[in-house]
Amino acid sequence: MRIRSPRFAALAGALGIVSATAPAAETLETSPVVVTATRTAQTVDDSLASVTVITREEIERSQARSVDEVLRNLAGIHVSRNGGYGKTTDIYLRGTNGDHVLVLVDGVRAASATLGSYAWANLAPEQIERIEIVRGPRASLYGSDAIGGVIQIFTRRTSRRHARAGVGSNRLWEVELGGGIEHEGWSLGLTAGRLDDGGIPTLRTDTIDYGYRNTHLALNADGMLPGSVQTAFRLSRQQGRNELDPSTGDITFTNRVASLALSQDVTDRWSQRLTLGYALDRSTSQSPTTPSTITTRRRQLSWQHDLVLGPGLLTAGLDHWTDHATKDRSGAIDRRIRTNAAFLQWQQESGFGDLQAALRHDRNSASGNKTTWNAAWGRDIAAHTRLTLSHGTAFKAPTVNDLYWPYNVSSFFGITYITQGNPDLAPERSRTTELGLRHRFGPAFSLTANAYYTKVKDLIDWSSTQTGPAEYTYQPVNRARVRIRGLELELEGRYAEWRGRFTFNLTDAKDENDRQLDRRPLRSASLTLSRPLARGEAEMEILAASERRDRNGAARLGGYALVNLRLSQRLADGLDLQFRIENLFDKTYTLASSFSGDYSTLGRTLYLSLRWQP
Repeated sequence: MRIRSPRFAALAGALGIVSATAPAAETLETSPVVVTATRTAQTVDDSLASVTVITREEIERSQARSVDEVLRNLAGIHVSRNGGYGKTTDIYLRGTNGDHVLVLVDGVRAASATLGSYAWANLAPEQIERIEIVRGPRASLYGSDAIGGVIQIFTRRTSRRHARAGVGSNRLWEVELGGGIEHEGWSLGLTAGRLDDGGIPTLRTDTIDYGYRNTHLALNADGMLPGSVQTAFRLSRQQGRNELDPSTGDITFTNRVASLALSQDVTDRWSQRLTLGYALDRSTSQSPTTPSTITTRRRQLSWQHDLVLGPGLLTAGLDHWTDHATKDRSGAIDRRIRTNAAFLQWQQESGFGDLQAALRHDRNSASGNKTTWNAAWGRDIAAHTRLTLSHGTAFKAPTVNDLYWPYNVSSFFGITYITQGNPDLAPERSRTTELGLRHRFGPAFSLTANAYYTKVKDLIDWSSTQTGPAEYTYQPVNRARVRIRGLELELEGRYAEWRGRFTFNLTDAKDENDRQLDRRPLRSASLTLSRPLARGEAEMEILAASERRDRNGAARLGGYALVNLRLSQRLADGLDLQFRIENLFDKTYTLASSFSGDYSTLGRTLYLSLRWQP
């Protein structure tokens, strides 16, 4: 934390999320700034949480076509995808469930209110300016969902002209254009693009390719209003079609997130920020048996104050959001859930070390009240060596589907099956203790190690119970318990012209029956190496994971190791040719399975693109 200049800490905290401006390409000597861990600005080195920042430069260098390809080589993260591009994608953070990570887009909660998870497959990397990943519970600052951590995505803030066009395997093509204007302290930027993928078979037993189309745009406007009020507006939108097998039916989707942030320095020791947000998630299923349109809308307001008081920084705020979920045709839903919350956080540097403590109370109109807290301590125990210790609680409120899924009766072979939600569900609860160590080996190398222990109670599990002689009821209940013991190692550095990052994850995530949780490997690792060329850059990425289980432990997914290559060559001023090979050795592997069979994964695939940024 190290609040060397209290005024700067408060000011940067007030403006950090508003500006959402990625710093210049960081070296190991200049630690990037992160705002998500404490809702105030601090460097990664000073943070008491385990954090990672992905900049716009790193996203462009990765040549990723989906967000999961940007995140998959980071500490604490494992990715699962049910087929090719556009198919259901889960991000498992520190072994917790896919809906145990809070996803913020420009400060707005962006996950679906019905499913409880975020549509990772639909956000285009070209829309992103930077990503901040905070591992560990953050419910004391953000409320529900932040059991495994928080991933905040800042959409692009640019008025520069840029363009890109590319083609790839499986009949993939994409195009993207952007630009803007600056006038009298105001800037306006727009980025728009289209991706069209011919696809691959969803299951290994399929013979038909199922494609994906996505048209997207991002809009930003920044400037100063009277009264020295800094304003920032962000809008991101994705719309398209996801092809699925005929029995399931294609899905058309629309995702939209908008935010307006106003920040002001009231005095030299007090700053405030007001953020208004709106999120839309709409999915229309063309199922031949149960077609429907499910829409969730979220309206959000956040009012935060940062005050320098004596030796520390006090952050206080109020959050409110309303989720409205509707489902038409096959079993109607029309429900609203309101959440009101207040939080306090104290940060201080002392001779004993850096301290951070936060307390929050949430009131949910459907699942009641919940109070969470977090405490962290950090200290430099030697030159360039920092020790951190933290403990925190978190929770996840039941989703609209969990609570209010409509009553449905069906019969097969003389047996009656009833499906319905459970309005008596309680929130899932967790506790996490973490010990961290960071060390810099001079300016060129750094090592980070984090050990953590998480217990999750009252996990919501959709299960079937016999409720009559020939009747079964399928509904969610609070039943399961999970304990997760983990270790993360990350080594980053450079030698001569080489730059690299190595991560290793040990994630022992087991249920009450001592069974490893589905789709989460016990061991995983990644290695990324890059070096400049005469007029470009070359990069190699290796991803490896041990055996996993799926289908409630019934299926075994073998371990795998993948090699990916990326090349970039400058053709002219501002014009780059990029070439990417995924799965260089055409490895056959499986990330997910279902009772219908194993989901397909991409074999060796090639991508070629031209990027223009004058």
